[in-house]
Amino acid sequence: MKLVYCTSIAFSNKLANLVQVHAMAKEFQKKLGKDFYLRVNYKNIDDENIQFLCFNTNKSYILAWRYLRFIREKNIDYIYCREARLLFFIIIFNKLFIRRKINVTYEIHALPLGGLLSKLIESLLVKGVDNFIFITGNLRDIYVKKYRCLLKRTLIASDAVDLSIFNIDISKQEARKKLGLPQDPKKLPDGNYGAGKKILGYMGRFKTMGMDKGIDDILKVLAILSDNILFIAVGGKSTDIKEYEIRARELGVERKVRFFGNVEQGVLATYQKACDLLLMPFPHNQHYAYYMSPLKMFEYMASKRPIIATDLPSIREVLSEKNAIIVKPGDPSDLANGIKKILEDKELAEQISQQAFRDVDNYTWEKRVESILDFIR
Repeated sequence: MKLVYCTSIAFSNKLANLVQVHAMAKEFQKKLGKDFYLRVNYKNIDDENIQFLCFNTNKSYILAWRYLRFIREKNIDYIYCREARLLFFIIIFNKLFIRRKINVTYEIHALPLGGLLSKLIESLLVKGVDNFIFITGNLRDIYVKKYRCLLKRTLIASDAVDLSIFNIDISKQEARKKLGLPQDPKKLPDGNYGAGKKILGYMGRFKTMGMDKGIDDILKVLAILSDNILFIAVGGKSTDIKEYEIRARELGVERKVRFFGNVEQGVLATYQKACDLLLMPFPHNQHYAYYMSPLKMFEYMASKRPIIATDLPSIREVLSEKNAIIVKPGDPSDLANGIKKILEDKELAEQISQQAFRDVDNYTWEKRVESILDFIR
């Protein structure tokens, strides 16, 4: 089979969706070799493991025509895409002008936003797409019911992780030294703790579509936790960092926080290793509860650090009380109790972090691509 991954994005390794496309492309390339192509708007990174090709435009209707010419030239028989509008134009132009038999796979990450046009496009895609990949089971159930998509044409494939990046051999102390973070507090003869910090970590973008991802609840919790706690959040945009710095000052916890911008995945893995626990306290709304399959969840699992996450249907598809501490969304007091439980019970922390690491072996990019290729062939 010959497969082209169609995108309209400018390719980099900064945003979560681009990280996901990059990871998928590397695995497709491994499986299909010279029969796989990744077409992008333009690229600003080089990766010898991927056969990049650039169209240098982000206009979907122009891209669609260029894709179809490329598909005909290379005799490609499979398309993979996660962008509704681009895929819509490819399908329409093919039916009107090229009339080539192509197996089309559509990866869906959310229900369409926008007005009637977006919903109309999605309804037409249901008729023109051969295979549908959903990142959560809840999203699939909602989509199938709303658009009357045949269940046999669907596959659930959660997001995943590259273990070679996130399962790194570095101790907590070494990671903190490397990053300039404080070491663990030392217990003194009087039972108190000396200089040092217990570090709580949050990794990834601070907001999705303008929505807080639970950082505000974390800041509220810091006000009721001991002074030997440090919260680090890594991966925020400069505007979001400024906003949360102001919020931390309002809550009087500015000395307990450090915010960092976007870093490469290898550095992100080191930050995770520097933490005593990793936080994922998403609020309850439609997107977080039913649509998301957060990359950070699988990266956390690979870090061998205990995870605290909120009780949402999307989270429950992967995490449970066996491999994480599950707390109520939008409840800072419950989040605080979960943090205290982990910091005070080393045996529990070790138990759930090791179970999460065992479980994440089922969520690698390699296995994800294998299951998708088996499904669409």
